[in-house]
Amino acid sequence: MIYKDNVGLVNWCKQKAATKAGYVYGTYFGMIVTKALVDAKAKQYPALYTPAYILASYKWIGKEAGDCVGLIKGYYWYDPMVNRVVKGLDGRPDTSANGMHNYAKTMNGKTSTQNLGVTWGKLATIPEKAGVLVWRDGHIGVYIGNGLVIESRGVAYGVVITSLSTRGWVDWCLCAFISYAEGENEAMLYKGCPDGEPVKEWQESLIKVDATALPEYGADGDFGTETETWTNAFKKSVGLPEDGKVDELTYGKMLNALQNMTSGITQEELDAANHRADVAEAEVKTLEEELRKADVVIIDQKKTITANDAEMTDVASSLDDIEAFRQRH
Repeated sequence: MIYKDNVGLVNWCKQKAATKAGYVYGTYFGMIVTKALVDAKAKQYPALYTPAYILASYKWIGKEAGDCVGLIKGYYWYDPMVNRVVKGLDGRPDTSANGMHNYAKTMNGKTSTQNLGVTWGKLATIPEKAGVLVWRDGHIGVYIGNGLVIESRGVAYGVVITSLSTRGWVDWCLCAFISYAEGENEAMLYKGCPDGEPVKEWQESLIKVDATALPEYGADGDFGTETETWTNAFKKSVGLPEDGKVDELTYGKMLNALQNMTSGITQEELDAANHRADVAEAEVKTLEEELRKADVVIIDQKKTITANDAEMTDVASSLDDIEAFRQRH
C-alpha cells in the first residue's frame, strides 16, 4: 500500500491552491476538465446542473478540477509511480463529504461516541494539526494550521484558502484513509529510521525523478547511506538544505516534482492548453453577459405583452359594454 499522511495531504492541497485549480461537482482531482466531462456530469446530476451552472462549470475547461471531497480523494488516489490519480488506489473508497465524516466517526471499529475527541469533534475542539478535515453538511475542507483552511469551495471559486472561523464549519475529523504524523515539522524519514513501505515509496520517488538514482540497492525499504546521498542530491536540486532528512517541505517538493513531470507533454503544449483555458473562460463570460442581456429583453417583452393583453382585455370589455347598451336601447 502506498503510504499517505496528513503532511502529504496538506502539500497536495497547497499545490492545488497555488495553481488555482477549479471546481466541478461530482469529479475528483487528477482530471482535466473538458466540455464532455461537464456535459456528462450535467446528465448525472440534472437537479444541480442548471443552464447557468453548466456555463459556470465551462470556465474550468482545460484546467484541473474536482469537488470538495474530490480534493481529498485525489490525494489518496494519487500514485506517484505512474504519476496519475488512480481511482480506488489501494482500496481507498469513493465517498462523499458526509461519507468522509462518517468514516472518521467510526474509525478503528468504534462508535462515534467512543471516538469523540479522538477522531472527530466539534469545531471548537479542533486540534492544531495540519491535515485535519473540517466539515459541515455536504461540504468538507482541509485545515492547514494557523486558522486557515484549503477547500474546493464551489464552481465560482475553485480551490481557495479561507479562514477557519468564517465558513460555517461544524465538526473536525480525521481522514480515515491516511496516517497522521506525530509532529508536523519533524522529519518523517532519515538514515536509520524504521524500514518499511514509507521508505520504499520515497526511494521509488527518487528513481522516478532521476532514473540513475540508487544504483546499488534500489528501492529496498532501507534508508541507508545510498538513500541519504540521493535524498541530499534531490534536496540540493530543489534548493533545500542537504541534511539527509525527508520532512514536510522535502516531501512537498517531491510531490510537486512528480506532478510537474509532463510524461511527454512539452511545456509549449502545456502553455497552449492554459491559453485555451483562458480563451474558454473569456468566452463563457461573454456568453453569460449575452444571456443576461437576453433575459432582460425577454422580461421586457413579457411585460409589454402583459400590458398589451391588459389593454386588449379593457377594449374587449368596453366593446361588450357598448354592445350591451345598444341591445338595451
